[in-house]
Amino acid sequence: MKKIAFYYYGNLLPAHQGNSKLAVSILSYLKGCNLFEVTLLMVNDAPLDESQYRGLCDHLISVDVSGIPWWARLLDKCFRFPQLDFYKRMATSVWLRSRFFARGVDYDCVIINYAQWEHVVPRQLRANSILLSHDIMFFRLQSFLRGTLLDRWKILLNKSCELSIFKRFSRVIVLGGYEKDLLLQSGIPDERVVVMGMPILNSINPVSDAIEPRYDFIFVGGDSAQNIAALECFVGAFRGHPQVANRLCLAIAGSIGTGATIRGIDFGGMNVQILGLVDDLSMAYARSKMVVGTIPMGSGIKVKVVEGMAHGKPVLATRKALEGIPHEHGVNVLVLEEVEGSEFGAFISKMLSDDQVLAQYGKSAQSSINEAFSEDSCYGELLKVIEEM
Repeated sequence: MKKIAFYYYGNLLPAHQGNSKLAVSILSYLKGCNLFEVTLLMVNDAPLDESQYRGLCDHLISVDVSGIPWWARLLDKCFRFPQLDFYKRMATSVWLRSRFFARGVDYDCVIINYAQWEHVVPRQLRANSILLSHDIMFFRLQSFLRGTLLDRWKILLNKSCELSIFKRFSRVIVLGGYEKDLLLQSGIPDERVVVMGMPILNSINPVSDAIEPRYDFIFVGGDSAQNIAALECFVGAFRGHPQVANRLCLAIAGSIGTGATIRGIDFGGMNVQILGLVDDLSMAYARSKMVVGTIPMGSGIKVKVVEGMAHGKPVLATRKALEGIPHEHGVNVLVLEEVEGSEFGAFISKMLSDDQVLAQYGKSAQSSINEAFSEDSCYGELLKVIEEM
């Protein structure tokens, strides 16, 4: 039985954000298939209940974030000055490595979920380890920086750093095929890059009973610049349609609803319901007619879009949010860029009032996403990679 170590920074449970949902799904699968001995290496930033993690790993080694020494934090701040995002936690990573691998490197494979944590993995294990890239950071930077000379310098510098890190690992796992194409163009060999898709369907349990809807739209997300931009994009689409906006009820779930930044958004008269952190989103989705996925920036595959489709809901999304997700406008999703304009308000109003159309979209969305990101298709390549280690 091969020994696998999976590193994660922050408490995994409850899984409220995309990267934690992805990690939980992967760990749950690896533990459940009974082929590996799984050790979770975790930096907990909140009180930890170890009993919650029994279904995710065989062993749990945790380090409290408050235990990170002052000198490591100080050195990390020094690396932030030249805009080197991938080295801004290098000192902390080195210190964590001494804690997690104090008893040696008795693992066949180590999986980390961001390139910036490269130095957590002992040097002798990096050539036999997996870098799970939930986001390709330089690609994300390209999508939201303004294009000034300083921004271009930051993108080039971080691109160089990130690609050099990728090359030091045995395999790089990305979520979308378009991300693999990007890495191949940047000189990463084809055999080193594996496309996994978004394997979170094993953690989604849609409500099968008919539920009376309370909300027209639901937005789910953490308190991040990307999600604030997504909400602003959604609200902006209704700027020229105040009569429609005034009749809409928008539910917002996740830590974004409790953050300070959201208070600066003008919702244009919408009835906004803040749900806060919701441990089980199934009922919240069931009570919503449509899902908001209007993300204008970033990389990877957007969990909120996959999650909404898997719950059998029509998703209003941008082209950026749909990257890496099989879709067809007007069949299983609504692409914002295709419908926005003078008729946008009337189109949305008509759709929200037609239960049959909503059901058709939702059924098609659920079917297509279940086929695209089935357990076999997502985990087949991952198991193959681990077996080759």
